[in-house]
Amino acid sequence: MSDGLVLLLGLLLCGWMLFAVVFDDRIKRRI
Repeated sequence: MSDGLVLLLGLLLCGWMLFAVVFDDRIKRRI
């Protein structure tokens, strides 16, 4: 695996976790 692919996967994972946290926070605010 190339370093670029590893970096891209890491960035995608961080972005997904951040999106999940924001999405969960919005759901909690609605309830």
